[in-house]
Amino acid sequence: MGNLSIKFVAVVLVIGLVFWFWPASESTSPSLSAAEIITDQAEASSGAVSGDLPMASISPSSSLLNQRDSDQLLAEFNSAIRLLDQGKLDEAEQQFTQLTVKYPHFVEPHINLAAIATKKGELEQARKLLLLATKANDSTAQLFESINHVHGALAAQAYQRALESGEIEKAVVELPVTRTLTTDFELAQRVDTLESELQNQETRLANDTESSKEIANLKRTLAQERVTFSARENEFKARVSDLQVALQESQRVNQAAESEQVQIVSDSQTDRDIIAKLRIELANLENTLDGNIQELARLKSENQDLRRELATVEQVAIASNAQDPQEQVASSAPSAAQVKAAIDRVRSWALSWSNQDLDSYVSHYLPNYSTSQLSRKAWVDQRRTRLTNKRFIQVRVSDFDVAATESGYTVTFRQHYRSNTLDDTITKRLDFRVNDGQAWSSGKISAEQIIRR
Repeated sequence: MGNLSIKFVAVVLVIGLVFWFWPASESTSPSLSAAEIITDQAEASSGAVSGDLPMASISPSSSLLNQRDSDQLLAEFNSAIRLLDQGKLDEAEQQFTQLTVKYPHFVEPHINLAAIATKKGELEQARKLLLLATKANDSTAQLFESINHVHGALAAQAYQRALESGEIEKAVVELPVTRTLTTDFELAQRVDTLESELQNQETRLANDTESSKEIANLKRTLAQERVTFSARENEFKARVSDLQVALQESQRVNQAAESEQVQIVSDSQTDRDIIAKLRIELANLENTLDGNIQELARLKSENQDLRRELATVEQVAIASNAQDPQEQVASSAPSAAQVKAAIDRVRSWALSWSNQDLDSYVSHYLPNYSTSQLSRKAWVDQRRTRLTNKRFIQVRVSDFDVAATESGYTVTFRQHYRSNTLDDTITKRLDFRVNDGQAWSSGKISAEQIIRR
C-alpha cells in the first residue's frame, strides 16, 4: 500500500512536469492525457524516448571578432563538427569544451555539448549544460526548445521509475545540433549603428567653421564708423533703455502668467508652455542687453583711444603754430599732418596683423627687411606661421609718441595683443624710413623694438 502511494504521487509530479516543460507543438492529440503521451514516447523505441535536432554551426558574418579570431573560431568549430559527424564523441566534446572557454558568449558550443551528452544518455548533464548556456545568451529559441526536450525525457524517466519497481530503464533523447549562429546578430547591428553615428559626429565636427574672419570684419566695420561714434552711442543708450523697459514688462507678464497658471487648473499645460516661452524671451532679452552693454563699453574704449590720439595731434599742432615760421623750418619736430600720417600708418599695420593678412602685413616693412637672427625669407615664413596658426588675433594700439629722424620717423606706442593663446600688453617702437620727397604715409618699417612690458 505504501509503494502504491509513492507511485501515485510520482505519477502526479511527472504529469505536472510534462505540462510545465513540454512544448505545445509536441502534443499528439488534445484528447490524450499527459501520462498517455509520456507512455507513447517511452514505448516508441523499446522503452526509450528519442528526438533528433540539427547541429549548431557558426556564421562568419559576426562583427564582434576581428578577421583572424573569426577565422580561427570557424576552423575549430567546423573541426569539432567533423569529429561529431564521424562518431568521435569524446574528441568532439573536448573541442567544444575548449570553445566554450575561449568564446564564452557563443551559445552553439554549449548546445552541441548538450547534444553529445544526450547521445551518451547523460540527460541530467545535458540539462546542466543547457542551463549554463542560457547565461551566455538566453535569447536563442532553439536553446529553450532543447531544454524542453531534455525535461520531457527526464519526466519520462521519472514516470518509468514510478511505474516499475524493478530495474529502472533509461530514457534517451538526442538533442538537435545547431549549425547557424544568430546569437550576436542584434548586438552586431547595434555596434554598427554606434560606429556609424560616431563617424557622423566626427564629420560634423570637422565641418565646423571658425569665426576669426567675422571678428576681423567687425573690427574693420567699427574702424569705419568711429567718425559717427557719438550718434551710435546715443542710439545704444536708447536701445538699452528700451530693453530695460521690455525686460520689466516681460517680468510682469511672466509673473501674471504664473499666477494665472495656479488659478486655471484645466489649462495648466497651456500656461506652462506660455511661461516657458516667456522665460526664453526673457533670457534672450537679457543676453541682448548684456551684448549691447559690452559693445558700448568697447566703443567707449576705442573712443578714448581716438580722443587721446586727437589730443596728441592737437598738441603738436599747437606747438607748431606757436613757433616762429623761421623756427619751424629749422626745427625737426613733426607737423600735425605728419603726426596723423605716422599714427595712421601704425594703425594700418595693426589692422593687417589683426586680419591675419600676411601680404598686407609684410607690405608695411622695407622690401629687404630682416632681423639679426633671421634672413628675409626666414622672417616671412615665421610671420606666416604666427599669423595663421591662431583662431583669432586682435591688436590694439594707443598712447602714441611720434618723433622725426634723419631717415624718416619713429612711433612709440602701447600695444595690446590678444589671441586664443596669449593676452599681453607692451610698449613698442617702430622705426619708419621715408624716401626723399615722399610723404610720411609712404613710410616703411625698418626696425621694431620692445621698450618695456
